[in-house]
Amino acid sequence: MNTPQLIAAIQQFGRDRDTARKWTDPNLTAQAIQARRAQLLDTAVHKLRQAADPETGISAAGQAHTAALAALRSTDAAKAVTRQHHWQRAQMLLDAGRSLDVLVANESDPEILAAIAEWGPTYLRTQQARPDGVHPTQIDEPDTSALTNSIIDRLADGDPVASNRVFRDAVAARTQNERSQMWASVIDGTAAGSHNPTALTALHQHDTVAYDAIADVVYDRQTATSQTPS
Repeated sequence: MNTPQLIAAIQQFGRDRDTARKWTDPNLTAQAIQARRAQLLDTAVHKLRQAADPETGISAAGQAHTAALAALRSTDAAKAVTRQHHWQRAQMLLDAGRSLDVLVANESDPEILAAIAEWGPTYLRTQQARPDGVHPTQIDEPDTSALTNSIIDRLADGDPVASNRVFRDAVAARTQNERSQMWASVIDGTAAGSHNPTALTALHQHDTVAYDAIADVVYDRQTATSQTPS
């Protein structure tokens, strides 16, 4: 669903929730009325949850990311040697106190970035602290996804040629996936009656108009006063 459709789904849930809470029938007992209200609310919750489909975004992002990683690899022997030289130069800068983040942010050469993508994760593993008495096999592997994503971002920012398309596609799919996950968290919290502060803060930063459009429903407010997540 696009943003207007997601907003509409949440607003409709707010109306359905109000209808469920106010539903009554003079011919029924109080217990029967409460049971019917609960049934109507369950129906509204189920309908709202159907609006969130994060799995599609995860699948598309995963496929695009895999394609980008494949594009970073090279089976060309000469290119592999060149990349190793690039990495040795990068390692000298790391030894001098630079960080991988700084190297990536200041680099635009695709081959140097590819070299960092190939050797950088191993470097991060070697820099991971090992507590005394802990065997190397017992240490969790460091998360290197942020490094890989930053390299893909830099390559996507390069000249708009066909060779960069796979990286631009990966960034676009990741962005869409993050959006899907954000909305899924907002919807899940709204349906459960316990809003997700992290997701709502992200939505407020990403799209203030959308946030304002659903805030009353999400926070289950009866008045239209503004509430900004802290």
